[in-house]
Amino acid sequence: MQKLLDLRTFREKEAETNLGHAIAARESIVLRLTEIGKAEVRTRQSLKVSAKTSEDFSIHGNYLERLHGEREQQLKALAEAELVIEKMRALYIKAHQERLIVTKLRERKEVEWRTDWLKQQDVMLDDMINAQEHRKMEELRRKAL
Repeated sequence: MQKLLDLRTFREKEAETNLGHAIAARESIVLRLTEIGKAEVRTRQSLKVSAKTSEDFSIHGNYLERLHGEREQQLKALAEAELVIEKMRALYIKAHQERLIVTKLRERKEVEWRTDWLKQQDVMLDDMINAQEHRKMEELRRKAL
C-alpha cells in the first residue's frame, strides 16, 4: 500500500510541477505583452517629439507594425498557454484525487489493522489470565486432595 501511495504522491508532485511550468510560461508571455505595450507607448511619444521627416514617420510606422505583429503572436501564444494550463490543472486535480483515495484507503486499513491488533491483544491477555487462573485452581485442587 505504501508503494502505491508513494507512486501517487510522485505523480501528484510531477503534475504540480508541470502546472507550475505552464503558469510560468504564461506569465512570461504576459510580461512580454507588457513590454510590447510599453514599447508602443514610447514609440508613439517619440514619434510626436522627434519625427520631422517622412522617413522618421516610416521608421516609426514600421517599428509599430512589427510590434503589432509581435503582440498578435504573443496573444496567440497566450491563448495556447491558457489551454495548456487548463490541461495541466485537470491532470493535477486528477493526480491529487487519486492520491487522496489511496491515502484514505490506507488510513482505513490502518484503523482496521489496529482494531484487529487490539482484539488479538485482548484475546492473548484473556488467555494468559485464564491460564493463570486455571493453574491456581489446579494448585488449590491438589492442595485440597
